[in-house]
Parts: sequence; structure tokens; C-alpha cells
Amino acid sequence: MGWVFRSCDHTAIVVVVSIADKGIRQCNMLGIGSKLGARSVVRTAVPADATAIQHLVNGIFGEYGLAIAVDGVDEHLAQPAGYFHARGGEFWVVEDGGRIVATVGALPNDSETVELKALYVYPSIRRQGWGRRLTKLVMDYARTTSKKRVLLWSDTRFTDAHRLYRGLGFRQFGRRELHDLYNSSEYGFECEQTDSPG
Repeated sequence: MGWVFRSCDHTAIVVVVSIADKGIRQCNMLGIGSKLGARSVVRTAVPADATAIQHLVNGIFGEYGLAIAVDGVDEHLAQPAGYFHARGGEFWVVEDGGRIVATVGALPNDSETVELKALYVYPSIRRQGWGRRLTKLVMDYARTTSKKRVLLWSDTRFTDAHRLYRGLGFRQFGRRELHDLYNSSEYGFECEQTDSPG
């Protein structure tokens, strides 16, 4: 079984090549810009991806003077595939030429809510719509699993991501302190789901 999803900016077409009981398992993204190949694969993470995922995230954190803490607030990144699947969620990676260049996760919070986690995009492929496409992937996942809302928490320093979320209809709410090594704070964002993709 397969279906086609057009991104909200109509610059990418996602052709789903397989669907399992939890939702989207693997797809190809077309028309994604010149810095990636003509076809890049968005797939469910597997245990062997853990080191590459941590390398990607640590590099992004380094832009802000931070480091990943898999024994603390970033425990979901120690073994993303196992962590998300064990909790009824999903974790996807964008792979291009055997290299993981972006990630996003969807984690059921309760019977009505999916939490978007770990949206990270490699610096050289930013401004090509990947953050938007992956956020929309989680929003569509929420719809296919009959969830009414998507929520997320984002570090207060990630201002580009905040603009992305607002542009997709997320409403900012609250702030929480992580009490980690870097005294990090996060803003909350949430978006009510509709019956059809936006």
C-alpha cells in the first residue's frame, strides 16, 4: 500500500513505499534542492543509526556552545530507535548517500497528543524546507494515529525553529527550566490538528 503526500510548500513530494501499523515507515522525498541527491530517503531509524544521530545532534548543539547529554535530558537520543518504538512512537532520519542529515521523532504523550522531538537539520541543507517537511511529517503522523494535537519543547536559543513552528500554526505557550549543565530553558509550542493536511 502506498500514498502520496505533498508538502505544504509544494516543493517536495513524499512517496510512501511502505506503511506499517504505527504509520509511515519509509518514503522517498523528491524535489528537495540541489545540495542533496535527486532522491533522498526518509526512513525509520534503526539501532545502528544511534552514533550517526548523536554526531549530527552534537554538531548542531556545538553551534550554541552545548553538548549532547544522553545520560540526562537527551536520554531519548542514546538509542532513538529503541526509545521511541518502545513508547509507541516513531523516529525518522533523512539519509543521503549513506549519511544521516536530518532527524525528527514523534512520541505519543497521551491519548490525544503527540510530542514532536529531535528536529535537527544539518547546517549545509538548511533553508531548503527540510524542517518544514519533517514537522509536517509528524503532524501527518498525528492525524493518522487520531491524535488531536502536536506539542513540542524547544530551547529558547533555537529562534529559527521557533519561526518555523509559528509559521505552521503552532502557538507558543509556557517555559520550562531543564536544570542541566547549561541552565537551558525551553519554550512550549502546540498545534491543534485538523482532519486534512494544511
